[in-house]
Amino acid sequence: MRANLTPGQLIFNTDWDDFPRLFYFDPAHAYISGLDPTYLYDKDPELSKLYDRITLGEEEDPGPLIRDRFGARYVFTDNSHGDFFDNARASGWFEIIYEDRDCTVFHIRDQKAEPAPEESGTDETGNDEPQMQEIP
Repeated sequence: MRANLTPGQLIFNTDWDDFPRLFYFDPAHAYISGLDPTYLYDKDPELSKLYDRITLGEEEDPGPLIRDRFGARYVFTDNSHGDFFDNARASGWFEIIYEDRDCTVFHIRDQKAEPAPEESGTDETGNDEPQMQEIP
């Protein structure tokens, strides 16, 4: 993200405990939740509850909520958030701009599109190395 996103972008991270690593390697961006989830809860209990519902996969259409309520256009998720990931992919709001076996980075589109088809994880040459796409 450090090399491909404009500095200062707000990143919606789906797990607060990813923050130390994200901030260490990429301090040029801001993150929704870090160090301890109680900071978000203390600042805005309702927004904190929405964060929980989104990251736990309880919100089926999370794109507009993340964009409009949190002000983020990019999402970093470790790949252990299966319900969130499935909802994001099925919603049509999210475009995968980076993916590897540990994490995925999404861009939230301006307009809803058809959901992306399931991918096998390998390209046409059989290479399963992550490929960074150009970011708008």
